Amino acid sequence: MKISKIFAGMSALAMAAAMAMSVSANSVPPTNEKASNGKETWEAVYGWDDYIDSRTLPDGDLTVTVTFEWTDKAKAQGYTAFKPMSANGSDGVYKSQVEGDGTVYITGVPYKEVTAFEDERDAEDPDRSPTGWVDADGNVVKYALQDDGFMSLFYTEEDPVTSVTFTLTADYIAAVKDTSSYFDEGADAEDGTKWDGFNIQTGNNGITITNIEYSADVQLASEYTPADDGDESSKADDDSSKTDDSSKTDESSKDESSKKDDSSSSSTKSTTTTTTTTTTTTGGTAATKTDATDNTNAGTGTTAGIALAGLALAGAAVVASKRK
Repeated sequence: MKISKIFAGMSALAMAAAMAMSVSANSVPPTNEKASNGKETWEAVYGWDDYIDSRTLPDGDLTVTVTFEWTDKAKAQGYTAFKPMSANGSDGVYKSQVEGDGTVYITGVPYKEVTAFEDERDAEDPDRSPTGWVDADGNVVKYALQDDGFMSLFYTEEDPVTSVTFTLTADYIAAVKDTSSYFDEGADAEDGTKWDGFNIQTGNNGITITNIEYSADVQLASEYTPADDGDESSKADDDSSKTDDSSKTDESSKDESSKKDDSSSSSTKSTTTTTTTTTTTTGGTAATKTDATDNTNAGTGTTAGIALAGLALAGAAVVASKRK
């Protein structure tokens, strides 16, 4: 009886460890403190010097789920935003798609003015969209990508959206791995090596991104280790493959360029109705800081799970041996 209870306990422990692996392995929360204060910071959630390393991206599609909280300012303004972007060059994924050769890079969400349209009906109309945006069938649209790459998020008090799921296509990932996010130029580091990855930029009105979940076991460049060995050479290679600060746009330049993108988008997308301000917006803001030690990657989660499962089986074997 005692042995069966012990086996049951060990089995439960091993199962819990396995579940911990599956849950934590693909969750990579924001790490940049500057993007965690809920203000209009125009920051990258993993910082400008870190990103989801392209070497850890799958060969096929990658599904990404961004979970977030609304700030008071964003609620008052009725919108906020974030930009899925390539690390090398900070170009929005959808912007690269719009300016490219027709290859699709991001799917699963509406595109502003393509599949999502501003609702221009009279504001007194009780059937009017609470966000000001609808699809071709008149359904309410709560978020949509705009041409500069930012995902506009529209607020409704009754049923606010708190997460968005989109898919980075295999074509996009192949382009990131093969050249860089400067798709038209094929820009690489000064030493001829290639580097790139995925990141998310926050923008105006404030947004607190609490978690980012991926459908594959991706890793940050700062934590990347090859699957075949765990030495430190890969980190050195990674550092050498990045462009230095002089060859990359510095943080202040990124801020200004992002704001320029935002303002240009606003000017080109002038609202045709006075009942909503959401149509002229681009940016988003701020991510909840998660220390690097809290940022569980695939290696850490797997090691912990295997260790716990190993202890469970070892303990059970000892008990069974003594029983005999």
